[in-house]
Amino acid sequence: MSGRKRQQTKPKAKKHLFTNYLYCADCGKALWYVHYRKGYVCGNYYKHGKHACSQHSVKEKELIGVILADIRNMALLLNENEVMGRLESKAVQARKQAEKQRQSLQRRIDKLKEEKTGLIRLLASGTISEADYKVATESSNAELTTLQEKLHVDRLH
Repeated sequence: MSGRKRQQTKPKAKKHLFTNYLYCADCGKALWYVHYRKGYVCGNYYKHGKHACSQHSVKEKELIGVILADIRNMALLLNENEVMGRLESKAVQARKQAEKQRQSLQRRIDKLKEEKTGLIRLLASGTISEADYKVATESSNAELTTLQEKLHVDRLH
């Protein structure tokens, strides 16, 4: 037992930025990162030689440069005026929606006030009793208070 050596684990290969994302244009095999070349080469060529595929290589620094340049160009194409226009149109839509809601609340408040006036007339003419009047106005007053509070809160925003 003392003569046995422990088996050492192999160090894991460092995974590079574009591993599993680059493929050879000719044969379709994955490009492999080669450390001493500081870039990617066709895996088919690297494994089987010039009979399998031609020698393709891409330097990692060049690839990063091209991708960063593309990202910068896309950022420039993102027109600031276009973005502001979209934001303004959304704000206008939100304002219109809030105004519609405010008008709806105001119509309901006006209708409740008209109903209360009608109840007062019915009470004055003796058509309804005072107890019926109180029951009807209590629910109307509660709803009226709630609607007025909601309308007040909406105006603050």
